[in-house]
Amino acid sequence: LPNGAYRMLMTSNHDENSWNDTAVDRWGPMLDAATVLSFTLPGMPLIYNGQEVAMTQQLEFFEKDAIDWGDDIAGHPASQLYTRLIRLKREHPALRQRPGVRPMFKQPTSADHAVFAFRRQAGRQTVRVAVNCTDRPVEFDFGRGTFEVELEPFGWAMWVDGKRWEAPRP
Repeated sequence: LPNGAYRMLMTSNHDENSWNDTAVDRWGPMLDAATVLSFTLPGMPLIYNGQEVAMTQQLEFFEKDAIDWGDDIAGHPASQLYTRLIRLKREHPALRQRPGVRPMFKQPTSADHAVFAFRRQAGRQTVRVAVNCTDRPVEFDFGRGTFEVELEPFGWAMWVDGKRWEAPRP
C-alpha cells in the first residue's frame, strides 16, 4: 500500500461470515475487545452487516438474506458500543490518520505477557487502550506509580485524554 494509505481493520466481512461463521462465534468473549481494537489501532474499521446487533446468523453469500435487526437496535449493547466508537473515531484527533498524528506507541505494562496496551497521540490529546488477551482476569499497572487496572478475561479498557472511557456492557 502507498505511504499514508488506510488499512481496513475488521472483526468480520462477507467471506468470514459466510464461510467461517459469525464474528460472535469466531471471537467469542473477545469480540468487544477486538471491536475496540478495530476502531483504535491505525486504520479504518470495516463494519459488516449486522455487527451492530451482534448478529449470530451466517448470511448466504450468493443469495439475498435478510438480517434480523431486532426490536430495539439503538438499545442493543453492541449498537451502543459501535455508536460510541464511531463518534470517538470521528472526533478524537489521536485516532485520525494524517500527517502529524503518530500512528501508535506500545504502552509497557506490568503484565505484558497477558496485556496488549498502546497509546495514540496528537499533541497533548491521547487515547490509551489495554486488552487482556487471556482467558483469566489480570491486574497490572503502566509503571512509575501509575494507577492499577483490573481486566476481566478478554476484557478491555480505554482512557481518553486521561479519563476512563466507559462504554455500555451487556
